[in-house]
Amino acid sequence: MEMLTEGQLDSLSEFIIDNNGIFASTVPDALESRGDLYETVDTSDKCHHCGEGIIDSVVLDGEELAVCEGDCDPFPYQESGRYKLDIPAVFAAFCDALRHHVTKEDIDIEPMPLYAQANLDGPLRVNLICNTDKLQEAVEKLFGDAVRNSRVNAIFAPRAVLEEIHELAAEYPVANFTPAFSIPMLAEPDAITEIIENAVSQRERSNDAIARSDIKDEDLAETIENNPGAIRTELAYARVRREASLSPNTLGNYFESVCHAALMNLDIATKALGDSGENIADLAFKFPRNSGRMHGEEILGIVDTKSNGEKNLSEEKIADKHREYIWQATADRFKDAHVAHVFVVFDMAGLDANEVDWYRLIREEYRDAGVDGTMVVLYASALSQMVHIAQSALQTNELNLSTDGIHEVFRPFFHSGEFHHAIDEEVRRITRVEPSSADKETYIERYRECENLIVVLPEMVERRYDNLINSDMAGDDEAALDRYPNHDY
Repeated sequence: MEMLTEGQLDSLSEFIIDNNGIFASTVPDALESRGDLYETVDTSDKCHHCGEGIIDSVVLDGEELAVCEGDCDPFPYQESGRYKLDIPAVFAAFCDALRHHVTKEDIDIEPMPLYAQANLDGPLRVNLICNTDKLQEAVEKLFGDAVRNSRVNAIFAPRAVLEEIHELAAEYPVANFTPAFSIPMLAEPDAITEIIENAVSQRERSNDAIARSDIKDEDLAETIENNPGAIRTELAYARVRREASLSPNTLGNYFESVCHAALMNLDIATKALGDSGENIADLAFKFPRNSGRMHGEEILGIVDTKSNGEKNLSEEKIADKHREYIWQATADRFKDAHVAHVFVVFDMAGLDANEVDWYRLIREEYRDAGVDGTMVVLYASALSQMVHIAQSALQTNELNLSTDGIHEVFRPFFHSGEFHHAIDEEVRRITRVEPSSADKETYIERYRECENLIVVLPEMVERRYDNLINSDMAGDDEAALDRYPNHDY
């Protein structure tokens, strides 16, 4: 097929803008020689804006106007068109320029008049925007389809609306899987081809990662791969499900998968462990060694996720369950590691939650096993704060300039020695109850006596972040960058 010239592609753009890709009374001069791209039709009983049937007529100011079955404003009868784009032919021309083969069976006009599409190899679809009056609706449908069906939706549209599409794309996390191009760009398609091939490669890599992931909930794995920021929503909705008593029989597994995904976002190695029929923790994670830190040994985390109501740790069995968790961490591979024994909870059951008493019992197991351990009660809302920081390029850069890397922001919350050494006193003194009564003050006093117990609250993570970015101390990376450029050169 003969390549379309830039002038013909410009005229095609105008045709779509003027007629929403449906019917036109005339064909632009530049397209007259390309009779393969349009067909002659009888539109006397059709709306040339939307293609719906004409059902009535009205007379306004002496002019007879047609009324269609769609939502279009009445229009003069003489505007009825005689020409219509041949969508399969248009896609054939587009795909030929992109070095793809397309058949009529690959073309789907069901979404018209919003857009038409061609299904190509693998996850790739090429889409032509037809109705620019409803551009946002069309583009949002294509963005949603890219997420739900793990596709690459390449969008072609008139030049005049390309900027608007790009503004919409900025609001969506999968914009790289919905690259948008102006129709005239097809005159020199090399850049388009490169961008599409890159998007397809990324999508296939993502699909492969989803298939190989050990996150037990496949839908969740797909969601967070397509939109990493969704994990914060999932953490919030896990609690909403609990509070609303939704899916109580499956909430435990769901929350475990959500916590697994959240920990992955902290740039630490994680692994699902449960469902073996044995007494084994739900998850494990590992902070790498940092030889430059006083407490920089490797951290092995063993995680028990708690999706039930306000947690009372007196219900947790030490002898039958957690004792085995601890002794399973004594393999030679971890003999020099610090063990973080982590409970992820939504909330704790007031002053009777017993994390203090429970810790005093479990620390005997730490001693007997020869484990250097910290017991951590991690609020899901605090984990969400960590994820938000780790996913923000701006916040992460601020932290990288003042620390040895994002690991070091969160490490102290899983290592009691580092917690007492590296965390400001104002953060260390935050507890889950306010000292507003004698009972609460007694709890706070008993909690602070537990050297290797940390209850991690969202406000502690927030304050930790604020203190780091507002510190006058420059991290190694910032100090190094400050040496460039060398003004003595």
